Amino acid sequence: MKKITLLALPLLLLGACAQKATKDLKIVCPTGAPAFAFYNYSQNNNFETNTKPENIISMMTKTSEKTAVVLPTDTGIKAIRNGAPYKIAANITFGNFYVCSTGHDDDDVMESTDRIVLFGKNTTPDLLFHYIYGDEFDSGIEYVSGATDAKTCLETAKNLATDHEIDYVFLAQPAVFAALKTNTNAKVYANIQKLFKEKSEGKELVQASIFIKNNLDRTVADEFLSSLKSDIESVLETPELITQKLSSLSDEEIMALYGTKAQVAMAVTKAGNGLGLGFKYAKDNKENIDNFLSVFSLEKTDEKIYY
Repeated sequence: MKKITLLALPLLLLGACAQKATKDLKIVCPTGAPAFAFYNYSQNNNFETNTKPENIISMMTKTSEKTAVVLPTDTGIKAIRNGAPYKIAANITFGNFYVCSTGHDDDDVMESTDRIVLFGKNTTPDLLFHYIYGDEFDSGIEYVSGATDAKTCLETAKNLATDHEIDYVFLAQPAVFAALKTNTNAKVYANIQKLFKEKSEGKELVQASIFIKNNLDRTVADEFLSSLKSDIESVLETPELITQKLSSLSDEEIMALYGTKAQVAMAVTKAGNGLGLGFKYAKDNKENIDNFLSVFSLEKTDEKIYY
């Protein structure tokens, strides 16, 4: 018995160290679709969200306590190339963008004479739209300042900034779900993920990824990633987990932490995984990542940036 106890001691110590280190894991994620990958972290004080990805980028420093950050894939990789001491570890959302018809267009066919609202000029939404459609519709494009304004355009079929009637709006889930509830004449016109895959000859859109700080204990990081993979696979099989796990929070608390009501996120996930959740280890998905970066005119990734 004594021999077994002595042999077990290092394992017990290792387990205790890993448990302590896990408590020190500090996670930050943008609100919206990727945040719901962390539905199991609603009571975890080491998990926080931020409404602006640029704020998260500023946290990716050598002295930062944030050991796991979630960012748009291209944004995070740019940060690493600019010296951020992190590595890309996993991809967790694979696109939730749609072009929606407001119900104003008589023939229900997007044409160069139609007015189309985009948000995020020169960023992911804008670049994805132009990757798929080219400049065919540029004469009718009106840019708004953000997704919230785009959602209003879909709900009202009007751009309040220009006072123009709007025919189509580029928007992401879960905002699409909410807007379609308000404007019953509106509908999804095109699935950007599907069109991206067709345009890229089968390669997928790689929207948000997890970046692990270089000094995070490997055992802790592996445990965290494995656990998150399991959580995502579970919620895709049982979307009701979102509402179940967040049931102890008020609607206001859920909105503050996740950016969307739990019932909406659950419904969107249930309806064909509209949030685009998934999990792939980045090192195994390099080909798709490199193809996605090409949309932003970024060079292929170097193996050294991978966790």
